[in-house]
Amino acid sequence: MPRKAREWKPGTYHVYCRGNRKQNIFLEDDDKRKYLSYLLDTKEKYPFKLHAYCLIPNHLHLLLESDVVPLNKILHTQHTRYAIYFNNHHDCVGHLFHGRFGATYVDTTSYFIGLSKYIHLNPTEAGLTISSASYLWSSYPFYLEGIDNPLIDKERTLSYFPNQDLTLYKEYLDRKEEMILLKKSLSEKF
Repeated sequence: MPRKAREWKPGTYHVYCRGNRKQNIFLEDDDKRKYLSYLLDTKEKYPFKLHAYCLIPNHLHLLLESDVVPLNKILHTQHTRYAIYFNNHHDCVGHLFHGRFGATYVDTTSYFIGLSKYIHLNPTEAGLTISSASYLWSSYPFYLEGIDNPLIDKERTLSYFPNQDLTLYKEYLDRKEEMILLKKSLSEKF
């Protein structure tokens, strides 16, 4: 029996997906490069805006906006192609991802900017780095350095800060990152 089609309406979504049995979906940097390369190809085939992304070894986050192409078409194309690559490259078989991707509709400005913060600080939260700004597999360094990337649309995120000031965006994220690090250091002491 086929599963129920996912409901979709144009707009912005927080897309998240993790590995089957919580296993890693990225084993090496080449895997992350390939995922991003495929994502750019998918974006060219099915236009969408990607406001933020973060690739963690066992899961990923995308802040993705599509007004024309349904999310399931975009993600089916992307994840099928990547899973085939992964299984061939690592001599694996079976499902790579745990079920269908998750997606939450983003309906307010505060939710949008909060998700941008959450996605960009995910490497610190996951304990992969002390500074998410230096994590290579996130859109955050492209924001901070003002580097253009054809995959990322930064305009909407920065439009919520006066004069689209990158410094203000960084300060906004730094306050939360300091709290994460303080919480981690306290938990290690007790």
